[in-house]
Amino acid sequence: MPDIKKVLASEISRLAKKEIKTALKPLQAQLSALRKTLAAQNAKIKALEKRIPAAVASKPKTESQPATDRQVRITAESIAKLRRKLGLTQMQLAALLEVSNFSVSHWELGKTAPREDYKHKIAALRDMGKHELKRLLKAKGVTPTTEPTKVKPSSATPESSI
Repeated sequence: MPDIKKVLASEISRLAKKEIKTALKPLQAQLSALRKTLAAQNAKIKALEKRIPAAVASKPKTESQPATDRQVRITAESIAKLRRKLGLTQMQLAALLEVSNFSVSHWELGKTAPREDYKHKIAALRDMGKHELKRLLKAKGVTPTTEPTKVKPSSATPESSI
């Protein structure tokens, strides 16, 4: 006589496999369709990539386009010097460059260096005049000040007058 435990286990296993197969059938069809879509999109991408170099080569470079391919050398000292020369606070410079105040502070202290795109923005600020900068600040909604706030160095010795 067959072992009932083995018969039940094999029957349960067979039914489970059958249920799984019916549940996975629509998912397999969907996966197949997605793979076909992916292959079609990859073919379109390759075709577009072949067209890009031809389009870039035929497009003449105008003088109004910034030369972002050239290397810009910006140091921590030059950022601070430029900011003071233009009469800007760190907050105003940050607003012009669309970065946080802390970024400008860290750049000036030499803790971090600005990314290439920000270096190009800083280089563009070097060529601007104070009146143009004030106009930009007003356009960004930042009130321009006449003089940047100067921080007095704190004394190293604490006051001990008790």
